[in-house]
Amino acid sequence: MKIARRNIETEKDEKWTLGETPSNGHVVPSDLHLWQEFKSGSENAFATIYNNNAGRLYSYGTKLIHDKDLVKDTVQDLFVDLWNTRQR
Repeated sequence: MKIARRNIETEKDEKWTLGETPSNGHVVPSDLHLWQEFKSGSENAFATIYNNNAGRLYSYGTKLIHDKDLVKDTVQDLFVDLWNTRQR
């Protein structure tokens, strides 16, 4: 199964197979495993979820609302709320 990951440095999507080791040397976890790790309090899992999604959310948000600062704040608030409610 292929998964997409947005490389925030190049702003390009990369596709990896689950379990594959991409160029950065990290094994790609499944979304379910990543979510379980996040819910258990893993900051690394949270950072991965953030890195995989924040750029796309920001891009989508700026298509709906042209106030980039508002979109940036909203995406940040979303991830703060996600972290604060991870154990629910």
